Amino acid sequence: MKEPSHDRAGSASHHLSTRTPAAKVNFLRPVSVSGGTVVATARVIHAGNRILVATADLRQMDIDGAQARNCAVATATCMIIPATG
Repeated sequence: MKEPSHDRAGSASHHLSTRTPAAKVNFLRPVSVSGGTVVATARVIHAGNRILVATADLRQMDIDGAQARNCAVATATCMIIPATG
């Protein structure tokens, strides 16, 4: 049976460390307090032996939930380092 990805991620956090040589956030528009639900979505673009690249999007739904508007986009490149100790 294949283990869920969140189990692998939790296990990896005990054996690996990361350094972030590059991170970029583009703030596109403010999140409105009176607006709809805010949704964040992240995904790993590349997970190699030494480098991991991930992106994240922050969107706010309209009050009626019909359309999402981009609020921020982020990209990070992390160097994977085996944990010591």
